[in-house]
Amino acid sequence: MFTLYILHSKLLDRYYIGYTNDIERRLAEHNRKKGKYTDAGIPWVLVYTENVETSQDVCNSIHLLFSVFLFIKNTIISTIL
Repeated sequence: MFTLYILHSKLLDRYYIGYTNDIERRLAEHNRKKGKYTDAGIPWVLVYTENVETSQDVCNSIHLLFSVFLFIKNTIISTIL
């Protein structure tokens, strides 16, 4: 069993999508400085979780989430221009 998750950084106004088998440990890792990509966004806040059975389900859900984010981004940009 895996947990797909979305984090949000208010500081950067960015989202981070990932998956893990231990969401509490993973969130703590994201919020601890370690010289990685997510350090600049601390504190990260958990905004979405979804339990999935297999790694293929994880891939399918991540693909769907990226498609939705891209659609929203393109829609916003097209209404501004």
